[in-house]
Amino acid sequence: MTTLEVCIDDTVGLNACLSTKVTRVELCSALSVGGLTPSVGFIQLAKTCPFSVHVLIRPRAGHFYYNENEVDLMCNDVAYAVDVGVDGVVIGAANRDDTLNVNALRKLSNAAGDAKITLHRVIDTLVNPLDAMEQAIDLGFSTILSSGGEPRAQDGIKMLAELNVKANDRIQIMAGAGLNPSALVPINQQTGITAFHSSCSQPQVTDITSAKFGFIPSNARFTDAELIKRYQIALQTINN
Repeated sequence: MTTLEVCIDDTVGLNACLSTKVTRVELCSALSVGGLTPSVGFIQLAKTCPFSVHVLIRPRAGHFYYNENEVDLMCNDVAYAVDVGVDGVVIGAANRDDTLNVNALRKLSNAAGDAKITLHRVIDTLVNPLDAMEQAIDLGFSTILSSGGEPRAQDGIKMLAELNVKANDRIQIMAGAGLNPSALVPINQQTGITAFHSSCSQPQVTDITSAKFGFIPSNARFTDAELIKRYQIALQTINN
């Protein structure tokens, strides 16, 4: 069966997922910078909804080279999210030589306990994603989110296919970044991947006052329920 994970950062996205009966969400804040750890209140609200909730743990924008204080902060965030009862957390960390930071991820995965853990697109920044996948499997990750080392998943099909073949059902490979509904069937046909990740968003009309004072980014977007439905139709095509 296919999977669509919708990445949301506000209650508009939450309501769009509810109205379209989405089964899995990645919860975050600040999607305009790739997503950051969501607020306590947002996590609590999402947990009242009838879908699987996976919380992104990312303390700041920018690179994934985290210092000791940042790792400790992330561990606390992981522990809180799991204690609230989320289904999983989404984490990642790298070393300065662009290898996977196994030590940091071991601490984070230990903090997650029995919750599912997803390795986020830090894997797309690494020198050897295939080695990183093996390390993620050893650490107990259930899913890897990847665009195949490219800004858009549809341009990273070669690496996505390699990852999926070598995963050999030991870990789920989820394709995401820059997707549109028409890309799902070709990616599935060329890689065998059946799990997809998207914000399902459209450009947001910028509020002039908010923009003037710097309260909204120029690339602000909103989760579009109609776009989610188009993704769901594409998934049905794959299932058939």
